[in-house]
Amino acid sequence: MDFARRLKALIKEGDKLQKEIAKDLNIPETTFSGYVRGKSRPDIETLVIIAEYFNVNTDYLLGLSDSRKRIVLKREEFEHLIPPEYKEQTRNLGWIELEDFCKEKDLTAENVRIIIETMLRQVK
Repeated sequence: MDFARRLKALIKEGDKLQKEIAKDLNIPETTFSGYVRGKSRPDIETLVIIAEYFNVNTDYLLGLSDSRKRIVLKREEFEHLIPPEYKEQTRNLGWIELEDFCKEKDLTAENVRIIIETMLRQVK
């Protein structure tokens, strides 16, 4: 099971014990232990929390990608790129996670901003 194998590896890379990580994540120790042993898998919300804790993307945790990179833009970082006619359609977006688009690429937030800006120019 890729999830359990990758979770174990991430735990080994750090300097905290499994029970400390479970406490940090507010997950019962027995539940977290089940994830590590491959006896169970977290729900989507918990998967995201674990990915954020280890600063990896969810696809990496699930074994769907070997790239650990998480690229997240906060609204204030990209809002100026949204044309006025799309402001209403995008008003509920607090952030955009661009993992799928940026898999296996080493893109900085600035690179992503340039890509979005270029794409929006094409739409106009």
